[in-house]
Amino acid sequence: MKKQLQWLSSVVVFVSLIGCGGGGAGPTTSTPSVPNNPIVTSVNVAAAVNNLLRAGHSFTLIGTNSQGTSLRVNLSTAAGNQVTDLDISYDTSNITSSAYSDGILLANNVSTIWLIQGTLTPYFTTTTTSQACGKITSTTPLPTQAQIGQSGHYYSATRYTSCISPSSIRAWWGSSGNNTLTWSVQAVEGITYVCLNSSTQDVTTTTESDCVEVIASDGTLGSRARVTTKDWKNVTATLSTS
Repeated sequence: MKKQLQWLSSVVVFVSLIGCGGGGAGPTTSTPSVPNNPIVTSVNVAAAVNNLLRAGHSFTLIGTNSQGTSLRVNLSTAAGNQVTDLDISYDTSNITSSAYSDGILLANNVSTIWLIQGTLTPYFTTTTTSQACGKITSTTPLPTQAQIGQSGHYYSATRYTSCISPSSIRAWWGSSGNNTLTWSVQAVEGITYVCLNSSTQDVTTTTESDCVEVIASDGTLGSRARVTTKDWKNVTATLSTS
Protein backbone atom coordinates (compact mmCIF):
# COMPACT_ATOMS: atom_id res chain seq x y z
CA MET A 1 0.00 0.00 0.00
CA LYS A 2 2.84 2.39 0.84
CA LYS A 3 4.38 1.95 -2.58
CA GLN A 4 1.03 2.47 -4.28
CA LEU A 5 0.53 5.72 -2.40
CA GLN A 6 3.87 6.92 -3.68
CA TRP A 7 2.52 6.60 -7.24
CA LEU A 8 -0.78 8.25 -6.40
CA SER A 9 0.96 11.12 -4.68
CA SER A 10 3.25 11.73 -7.65
CA VAL A 11 0.36 11.55 -10.14
CA VAL A 12 1.19 13.53 -13.12
CA VAL A 13 2.05 13.70 -15.92
CA PHE A 14 2.25 14.05 -14.40
CA VAL A 15 3.90 11.39 -11.68
CA SER A 16 4.61 9.63 -14.65
CA LEU A 17 7.25 12.12 -15.32
CA ILE A 18 9.34 10.85 -12.47
CA GLY A 19 8.96 7.18 -13.12
CA CYS A 20 7.25 6.40 -9.84
CA GLY A 21 4.25 4.78 -11.35
CA GLY A 22 2.39 4.31 -14.47
CA GLY A 23 -1.34 3.29 -16.24
CA GLY A 24 -3.52 0.37 -15.61
CA ALA A 25 -7.16 -0.50 -15.59
CA GLY A 26 -9.52 -0.10 -12.68
CA PRO A 27 -13.13 0.60 -11.75
CA THR A 28 -14.37 4.04 -12.75
CA THR A 29 -15.94 5.73 -9.75
CA SER A 30 -16.53 9.23 -11.11
CA THR A 31 -17.83 9.83 -14.63
CA PRO A 32 -17.13 13.32 -16.01
CA SER A 33 -20.16 15.14 -17.38
CA VAL A 34 -20.42 15.46 -21.16
CA PRO A 35 -18.68 18.71 -22.17
CA ASN A 36 -20.41 21.56 -23.94
CA ASN A 37 -17.63 21.75 -26.52
CA PRO A 38 -17.54 19.28 -29.41
CA ILE A 39 -14.97 16.54 -28.94
CA VAL A 40 -11.46 17.54 -30.04
CA THR A 41 -10.15 15.02 -32.57
CA SER A 42 -6.69 16.48 -33.33
CA VAL A 43 -4.36 17.72 -30.57
CA ASN A 44 -1.04 19.54 -30.32
CA VAL A 45 0.44 17.16 -27.75
CA ALA A 46 3.63 19.20 -27.27
CA ALA A 47 1.65 22.35 -26.48
CA ALA A 48 -0.65 20.47 -24.08
CA VAL A 49 2.28 19.03 -22.12
CA ASN A 50 4.06 22.38 -22.11
CA ASN A 51 0.87 23.98 -20.78
CA LEU A 52 0.65 21.37 -18.03
CA LEU A 53 4.27 21.65 -16.93
CA ARG A 54 4.90 25.38 -17.24
CA ALA A 55 1.52 26.90 -16.32
CA GLY A 56 -0.28 26.52 -13.02
CA HIS A 57 -2.99 23.83 -12.85
CA SER A 58 -4.83 22.21 -9.94
CA PHE A 59 -7.00 19.09 -9.82
CA THR A 60 -8.87 17.16 -7.12
CA LEU A 61 -9.24 13.50 -8.08
CA ILE A 62 -11.39 10.97 -6.25
CA GLY A 63 -11.96 7.25 -6.66
CA THR A 64 -11.37 3.82 -5.16
CA ASN A 65 -8.92 1.00 -5.65
CA SER A 66 -9.80 -2.60 -6.47
CA GLN A 67 -9.76 -3.42 -2.74
CA GLY A 68 -12.51 -0.89 -2.07
CA THR A 69 -10.35 1.79 -0.44
CA SER A 70 -11.61 5.34 -1.02
CA LEU A 71 -8.92 7.71 -2.27
CA ARG A 72 -8.57 11.44 -2.92
CA VAL A 73 -5.57 13.21 -4.43
CA ASN A 74 -5.08 16.99 -4.52
CA LEU A 75 -2.68 17.72 -7.37
CA SER A 76 -1.06 20.89 -8.68
CA THR A 77 1.55 21.59 -11.34
CA ALA A 78 3.70 24.70 -11.82
CA ALA A 79 6.97 25.86 -13.31
CA GLY A 80 9.84 25.74 -10.82
CA ASN A 81 13.11 27.62 -10.46
CA GLN A 82 15.96 27.15 -12.88
CA VAL A 83 18.66 24.82 -11.54
CA THR A 84 22.31 24.41 -12.44
CA ASP A 85 24.35 21.22 -12.52
CA LEU A 86 27.96 21.13 -13.73
CA ASP A 87 27.56 24.74 -14.97
CA ILE A 88 24.56 23.85 -17.16
CA SER A 89 21.17 25.45 -16.38
CA TYR A 90 17.85 23.62 -16.67
CA ASP A 91 14.18 24.59 -16.44
CA THR A 92 12.17 22.68 -13.85
CA SER A 93 8.53 21.81 -13.28
CA ASN A 94 7.07 20.73 -9.93
CA ILE A 95 4.13 18.39 -9.37
CA THR A 96 2.83 18.73 -5.80
CA SER A 97 0.29 16.31 -4.42
CA SER A 98 -1.40 15.10 -1.26
CA ALA A 99 -3.11 11.70 -1.00
CA TYR A 100 -6.00 10.96 1.39
CA SER A 101 -7.99 7.87 2.31
CA ASP A 102 -11.30 8.32 4.13
CA GLY A 103 -10.25 11.88 4.94
CA ILE A 104 -6.92 10.87 6.51
CA LEU A 105 -3.72 12.27 4.98
CA LEU A 106 -1.56 9.40 3.75
CA ALA A 107 1.29 11.12 1.91
CA ASN A 108 2.61 14.41 0.55
CA ASN A 109 4.94 14.50 -2.40
CA VAL A 110 6.80 16.90 -4.68
CA SER A 111 8.04 15.53 -7.99
CA THR A 112 10.41 17.61 -10.09
CA ILE A 113 11.39 17.20 -13.71
CA TRP A 114 14.42 18.95 -15.19
CA LEU A 115 14.04 20.09 -18.80
CA ILE A 116 16.68 21.32 -21.22
CA GLN A 117 16.16 25.07 -21.25
CA GLY A 118 13.30 26.28 -23.44
CA THR A 119 12.33 22.77 -24.53
CA LEU A 120 10.23 19.79 -23.46
CA THR A 121 13.28 17.50 -23.54
CA PRO A 122 13.56 15.89 -20.08
CA TYR A 123 17.00 15.42 -18.50
CA PHE A 124 16.50 14.32 -14.89
CA THR A 125 13.70 13.62 -12.40
CA THR A 126 13.42 13.49 -8.61
CA THR A 127 10.70 12.69 -6.05
CA THR A 128 10.58 13.46 -2.35
CA THR A 129 8.41 10.48 -1.34
CA SER A 130 10.69 7.65 -2.46
CA GLN A 131 13.92 9.74 -2.61
CA ALA A 132 14.48 8.25 -6.05
CA CYS A 133 15.71 9.91 -9.21
CA GLY A 134 15.71 9.14 -12.90
CA LYS A 135 18.49 9.80 -15.42
CA ILE A 136 16.99 10.16 -18.89
CA THR A 137 18.58 7.81 -21.42
CA SER A 138 16.53 8.53 -24.56
CA THR A 139 13.84 10.99 -25.67
CA THR A 140 11.49 11.46 -28.62
CA PRO A 141 10.02 14.88 -29.49
CA LEU A 142 6.33 15.22 -28.70
CA PRO A 143 4.13 15.71 -31.79
CA THR A 144 2.46 18.99 -32.67
CA GLN A 145 -0.49 17.09 -34.13
CA ALA A 146 -1.95 13.73 -33.13
CA GLN A 147 -5.35 12.10 -33.57
CA ILE A 148 -7.46 10.26 -31.00
CA GLY A 149 -6.05 6.76 -30.66
CA GLN A 150 -2.47 7.70 -31.54
CA SER A 151 0.42 7.20 -29.11
CA GLY A 152 4.21 7.23 -29.02
CA HIS A 153 7.43 7.24 -26.99
CA TYR A 154 8.37 10.28 -24.88
CA TYR A 155 11.35 9.18 -22.79
CA SER A 156 13.15 6.28 -21.15
CA ALA A 157 15.10 6.57 -17.90
CA THR A 158 17.31 4.60 -15.53
CA ARG A 159 16.21 4.90 -11.89
CA TYR A 160 18.52 5.34 -8.89
CA THR A 161 18.04 5.86 -5.16
CA SER A 162 19.22 8.71 -2.91
CA CYS A 163 20.33 11.17 -5.57
CA ILE A 164 19.47 14.87 -5.84
CA SER A 165 21.14 15.87 -9.13
CA PRO A 166 22.61 14.18 -12.22
CA SER A 167 26.16 14.79 -10.99
CA SER A 168 25.36 13.08 -7.66
CA ILE A 169 24.94 9.72 -9.48
CA ARG A 170 28.10 7.67 -9.24
CA ALA A 171 29.30 5.38 -12.03
CA TRP A 172 29.59 2.39 -9.69
CA TRP A 173 25.99 2.64 -8.46
CA GLY A 174 23.66 -0.08 -9.59
CA SER A 175 20.33 1.09 -10.97
CA SER A 176 17.07 0.37 -9.14
CA GLY A 177 15.10 -0.18 -12.33
CA ASN A 178 13.96 1.44 -15.55
CA ASN A 179 11.07 3.69 -16.50
CA THR A 180 9.44 4.30 -19.88
CA LEU A 181 7.00 7.13 -20.55
CA THR A 182 4.70 7.26 -23.56
CA TRP A 183 2.06 9.77 -24.67
CA SER A 184 -1.39 9.04 -26.05
CA VAL A 185 -4.57 10.88 -27.09
CA GLN A 186 -7.73 9.26 -25.73
CA ALA A 187 -11.47 9.97 -25.76
CA VAL A 188 -13.65 9.06 -22.75
CA GLU A 189 -17.34 9.98 -22.43
CA GLY A 190 -17.06 12.62 -25.16
CA ILE A 191 -13.98 14.21 -23.58
CA THR A 192 -10.55 14.30 -25.23
CA TYR A 193 -7.51 13.67 -23.01
CA VAL A 194 -3.76 13.87 -23.52
CA CYS A 195 -2.22 11.11 -21.40
CA LEU A 196 1.27 10.38 -20.13
CA ASN A 197 1.63 6.65 -19.50
CA SER A 198 4.41 5.28 -17.33
CA SER A 199 5.74 1.76 -16.96
CA THR A 200 8.32 1.13 -14.25
CA GLN A 201 10.33 -2.09 -14.13
CA ASP A 202 12.40 -3.20 -11.17
CA VAL A 203 11.77 -6.56 -9.52
CA THR A 204 8.18 -6.20 -10.69
CA THR A 205 6.31 -3.89 -13.08
CA THR A 206 4.01 -1.02 -12.12
CA THR A 207 2.00 1.18 -14.44
CA GLU A 208 0.21 4.51 -14.36
CA SER A 209 -1.72 6.64 -16.86
CA ASP A 210 -2.17 10.35 -16.12
CA CYS A 211 -4.65 12.12 -18.42
CA VAL A 212 -5.65 15.79 -18.69
CA GLU A 213 -8.58 17.15 -20.67
CA VAL A 214 -7.83 19.07 -23.88
CA ILE A 215 -10.53 21.50 -25.04
CA ALA A 216 -8.91 22.83 -28.23
CA SER A 217 -6.61 21.50 -30.93
CA ASP A 218 -3.92 24.01 -29.90
CA GLY A 219 -3.38 22.12 -26.62
CA THR A 220 -5.48 24.31 -24.35
CA LEU A 221 -6.25 22.32 -21.20
CA GLY A 222 -9.61 21.93 -19.50
CA SER A 223 -10.49 21.27 -15.86
CA ARG A 224 -10.86 17.47 -15.97
CA ALA A 225 -8.24 14.80 -15.26
CA ARG A 226 -8.11 11.01 -14.89
CA VAL A 227 -5.49 8.74 -13.31
CA THR A 228 -5.32 4.94 -13.42
CA THR A 229 -2.69 2.83 -11.67
CA LYS A 230 -1.70 -0.80 -11.17
CA ASP A 231 0.77 -1.72 -8.46
CA TRP A 232 3.20 -4.60 -7.98
CA LYS A 233 0.44 -6.61 -6.29
CA ASN A 234 -1.93 -6.00 -9.22
CA VAL A 235 -4.07 -3.66 -7.11
CA THR A 236 -5.66 -1.15 -9.50
CA ALA A 237 -7.10 2.29 -8.87
CA THR A 238 -8.99 4.85 -10.95
CA LEU A 239 -9.36 8.46 -9.89
CA SER A 240 -10.97 11.35 -11.75
CA THR A 241 -12.27 14.85 -11.30
CA SER A 242 -16.01 15.00 -10.73
